[in-house]
Amino acid sequence: MITLKSNIAKGLLVLLASYPQLSAAQEFTAAEVLEWDAAAQSGLIQNSISMIAILAAQKGDSGEYAKCVGDWYGVPQTIPNRIEAIVNFWEQYGDYHPQAVILALVEDECVQVFSQ
Repeated sequence: MITLKSNIAKGLLVLLASYPQLSAAQEFTAAEVLEWDAAAQSGLIQNSISMIAILAAQKGDSGEYAKCVGDWYGVPQTIPNRIEAIVNFWEQYGDYHPQAVILALVEDECVQVFSQ
């Protein structure tokens, strides 16, 4: 039986395949985001982390990757440190898409769970 969750996941994959984002961005780069004010940067970071967590929850690993993402970013006391780490990565990888840089950092932090 085809479920709503399955249809949404398939639709998202079709959408992503139809509109691929290159990691080496030519039009939207981390360097551009560094020019934004802190509130706008924080908004992009929050939305990106939320999407990573949502997709991670679909991964089929009993939620371990999503839990890792939440544990890494979702603790209020550590959020300023995580934002600083992301901004530092944007500075290092300014030619890349900002969301690809965030994903790379999250994968690095959750490497043991992600590689399962």
